[in-house]
Amino acid sequence: MNIRITYGQADNDTSNIVEHNIKPALVTDINDNYMPGIDFDLSYRWVNNQDEDRDLPQDTFIIRAWPSLEFDATGTFTGKPDLNPKQQQLNLRFNYLFRLQRTITFGEDFRPETYFGTIFTGLNLKYEADQPFAEQHAAGGIELRYTNSAYWYIPDLDASFNFVRPLRSELRRDVDEDLDVYQRIDFQFWWQLPIGNKINVMPKFRYFYSLNLSDELADRNIGDGFYTSVNIGYRLDSSERLLLNVFDFVYIQYNRGELPIYEDNRETLEAGIIFRF
Repeated sequence: MNIRITYGQADNDTSNIVEHNIKPALVTDINDNYMPGIDFDLSYRWVNNQDEDRDLPQDTFIIRAWPSLEFDATGTFTGKPDLNPKQQQLNLRFNYLFRLQRTITFGEDFRPETYFGTIFTGLNLKYEADQPFAEQHAAGGIELRYTNSAYWYIPDLDASFNFVRPLRSELRRDVDEDLDVYQRIDFQFWWQLPIGNKINVMPKFRYFYSLNLSDELADRNIGDGFYTSVNIGYRLDSSERLLLNVFDFVYIQYNRGELPIYEDNRETLEAGIIFRF
């Protein structure tokens, strides 16, 4: 098998990927507190594409490499901020994207066995906060992601190491701690599991572990944690959409676990509609 590595050049075409999702929902917790909520997911990706190499022999293993810039904003606002199961987050990523594949005959249909996934690696700057913004963190570090859309049973993976600087923290004020920098390791994995053409199941798992926290903060249960969410979505076709074409999915989602900005374990169930623009 031949092997070749190609890199994107500054004069190649670029592609922009923009996605905006708004998800109004009804949320309930384990104590039967019901509250309205709204999720948002805004993302932008700029990729400097590499032109296809049509002169390569068949069955050549290729690593295509391009620079990319990504920005995304995600979060949830609920009628009861103290019960919000998620965090508000901004990410700015400076990546190199490596696509692993094997060449096929020009004009031949794509075959899953010729694609070995895409690796994203680079720098990540982020901001995270709870809904009342009583806890606010700025972070920066390195990130490694892997995705393979050819096989549904292969999960997406995301691992990162960040230096975290608390900008505001009522937790630290309560134990008379300074806003000192600490380190955090994050690991996430999730699946997109299609069931037929209309149902999609996405289980997602996250584990984080903090380094160099004081004993007082570690005792407040913010040093490490495991978070789980399971989303079941049903895609609406044109005959089922009630408002033009902005209705995309109806969904139900279960959330449980710890996040770095909360000291308690939160468990909620939400159901809602996804608007996609």
